[in-house]
Amino acid sequence: MSTWHFYDPESGRFIGRSFSGPVSHLEANTPDGSAAIEGNFDADTQRVNLATGEVESFAPEPSTEGNRDRQIALSRIAALESKQDRALRELALGYDGALDRLADIDHDISTLRARLL
Repeated sequence: MSTWHFYDPESGRFIGRSFSGPVSHLEANTPDGSAAIEGNFDADTQRVNLATGEVESFAPEPSTEGNRDRQIALSRIAALESKQDRALRELALGYDGALDRLADIDHDISTLRARLL
C-alpha cells in the first residue's frame, strides 16, 4: 500500500487531499483536474516543480489571495463531504477499503479546516 498526494497540474500546488491504498484504486480516487505523486508532502510548505516533476520547498508570497484560498478550501471541503455518503454506504455493505476511504476523507477535511483558522 502506498500514499499519494494530489496537486494542481497547472500550479504544482498540493490541494490538501491524499489517498492511501493500492495503485489499482488510485485512478478512482484521484479528484478531477488533479495529478498524483507518491509520497508524503506538506501542502503548506511544498509543491511540485512542473518543469522537473520534483517536490520542492514552497512559501507562498503574502498576497490578497487569502479570501480566494478560503473559498477554495471551503469548496474542497464541500466536495469531500459529498463523497462521505458513498463511503458510508460502502462501509455499511461491507466493501473492502471503505473504512480507509472514509478515514482519508475525514483526514483531508480536517486538514482543510485547520487551514481556515
